[in-house]
Amino acid sequence: MNEYGVARDIILEGVQHGYEALDLGVAYYNGEDRPRDYQQARHYLELAADYHSAKACFFLHVMAKIGQGYPAPDLEEALRWLELSWRYGGRDAEVESMIRSLKEQIENQKNKPVFNVKTRRNI
Repeated sequence: MNEYGVARDIILEGVQHGYEALDLGVAYYNGEDRPRDYQQARHYLELAADYHSAKACFFLHVMAKIGQGYPAPDLEEALRWLELSWRYGGRDAEVESMIRSLKEQIENQKNKPVFNVKTRRNI
């Protein structure tokens, strides 16, 4: 086998690992044949994302946005995953619209005044 055949086999093996990680991540997310576990789902979905899985990145975007497997909702992390999903193959008008909407939400959140409970004033 020449060097191109070896490289092709390595790439195909990596793709297989990416699909397995995606399947496990989705199974943990949905609680299929195992207890629902968002931490494990995040772990396996991040492994699948390392193999450029648009679907894994989209799942991670949803999880970050609503705080599943994260300490709290994280819109900037959600945007990062959504943009990676788009880059890795989820390129359609709906995802582009979601990216614009999420950027607007982040911008609005940054411009929102913070209320100090003790002084009862905006900071």
